[in-house]
Amino acid sequence: MKRAVLNPSGGYRFEETETPAPGNGEALIRVLACGLCSSDVEAWRSGLGVDTVMGHEVVGIVEELGAGVSGIAVGERVTGCIMRGYAEYTTARAEHMIVVPDALSDAEAIVEPFVCLLSGIERAAPKPDSDVAVISAGFMGLGLVRLLKIAGVRHVTALDLRPQALETAREMGADETLPADAAQGRKFDMVFEAAGTQSAIDLSGELCAPYGVIAIVGYHPCVRQVDMRVWAAKAPVVMNIFEYRRPKQLEYMRRALKLAVEGRLRNARLMTHSFPLSQLQEAFAFHAAKRDGYIKGWINDFQH
Repeated sequence: MKRAVLNPSGGYRFEETETPAPGNGEALIRVLACGLCSSDVEAWRSGLGVDTVMGHEVVGIVEELGAGVSGIAVGERVTGCIMRGYAEYTTARAEHMIVVPDALSDAEAIVEPFVCLLSGIERAAPKPDSDVAVISAGFMGLGLVRLLKIAGVRHVTALDLRPQALETAREMGADETLPADAAQGRKFDMVFEAAGTQSAIDLSGELCAPYGVIAIVGYHPCVRQVDMRVWAAKAPVVMNIFEYRRPKQLEYMRRALKLAVEGRLRNARLMTHSFPLSQLQEAFAFHAAKRDGYIKGWINDFQH
């Protein structure tokens, strides 16, 4: 089989290797699609010090079952907590898989990114009358806008510097959109930071009302600075909304799949660019550059 291997110092190489055999309690998955994630960009640039197969937003077909597997069958399309997705085949624990509804395309079934968003909204617990801001209208920010509206929040404001991104935020249900550099003086009960930049952290503190909530959604692979004079004066609750509890991850993926089937998630609108595995290098460069029109990319051709 073909797989993309992350080099120890960054960048990918492609190699042919034996198709893995599923162990006890595992299933062999033929990968149909694997999303590109911003959390993998730093690894693509600098490596992890060892050869690694990345890719954790997987949708695929069950090809073979290991001993002791129940609950899934050969031929079923699955997603879930599945790793090493930048390859033709991968293996994973059967109990970590969820059968994908037939009504969804492979791209729509890439719901792993919604785990942190659903968990974060549940933990932050906005009220219907909360005034909520989302900083950055990239994939994660747009997903937040949609889920906040589904949760019944009456007023959601999206902030970004890109006019096209703000237009998409309105499509996803934002009640108000603002250029990120034109929000001076505004105060929000809850601020979701989804940009992953120092400037977005700074803006979160400026926009949060006293005793409000700052929820960190963006991926920050480095040290950030916080002006504690601002945070001390406002006494906000600050939380990181990443979700690592496996049962919760599966619960939120099931919930996202249900919302997608119902047509409420609108995630097909966010899946804008697909690439073959052979162009994984170019795909990450495109993802990192955030070119006009790009929201979310995925790998969907593992043969060429």
